[in-house]
Amino acid sequence: VTLEPCSHFGRSPPCVDAVIAAGVARVVSAMEDPNPLVGGEGHARLRAAGIVVSVGVGAAQARRDHLGHIMRVTAGRPCVTLKLAETADGFASAGAHDARLRITGPIADLRVQVMRSTHEAIMVGVGTALGDDPALTVRLPGLDRKPLRVVLDTHLRLPERSRLAATARDLPTLVIAGETAPADAARRLQDQGVMVERVPLGADSHVDLHHALQALAARGITRAFSEGGPKVAARLIALGLADEVALITAGKPLGRPGVAALDPDARAALADGSRYRLDETLDYGPDTLRLWRRADA
Repeated sequence: VTLEPCSHFGRSPPCVDAVIAAGVARVVSAMEDPNPLVGGEGHARLRAAGIVVSVGVGAAQARRDHLGHIMRVTAGRPCVTLKLAETADGFASAGAHDARLRITGPIADLRVQVMRSTHEAIMVGVGTALGDDPALTVRLPGLDRKPLRVVLDTHLRLPERSRLAATARDLPTLVIAGETAPADAARRLQDQGVMVERVPLGADSHVDLHHALQALAARGITRAFSEGGPKVAARLIALGLADEVALITAGKPLGRPGVAALDPDARAALADGSRYRLDETLDYGPDTLRLWRRADA
């Protein structure tokens, strides 16, 4: 097993009871469950039942696979994957009037769809929601996944006519707003099926990201996929909340001034081995995906 069998009653009876009842002679477990409700008790009960238990086989991979669960029970927030696309010369867009610049090709775009499908929430800032009017859906044939769509919207500026609001009755949609956001704007969105949750503001007068992620964890979210723009990306990295950073660099440059995908501080953080390590570099046609993980994750 990749995670210690649970020893407590939750939505189902303890897994450890089923293992013992099955008459298993040996259990190879990748890691102990950090959940305080388990915390070694599952392994202890297996050993007490006469079962040989080996712990630690494949622990590093298991930790990556279960990082969402680990972060939720130890830090009270989901694991966050930050995804960004940039031109060969480092720009995310050509400017405010060209927000929907197409950067990556179809192969890389398909990879992004796969990444979306492995997360329970897809998150953007209101700037991306206003500029791109995204659907934030998983578009993979044969895969029926409906991740929670999340908009960080301090002042509740998301239009009722946006694709996110217009489809909220069919696809779960949550807007995380500031505590002082207009009540009438909240009611209008809620009337369309949008869930609205208020959280405190941070020092920068935007939605506090720690509280926003805690709100997602309270809804059972263990993995969140952030596709917000450069501003959200910079905040997540600066606060140490981006557990994984997936940066897709296109083969073609923009060739003129634009909006940088990452500011200098964010790029410096990724280059700092004490904060992040580059784990994977993959080519998707003319585009290259680099995946960094937090050094302490």
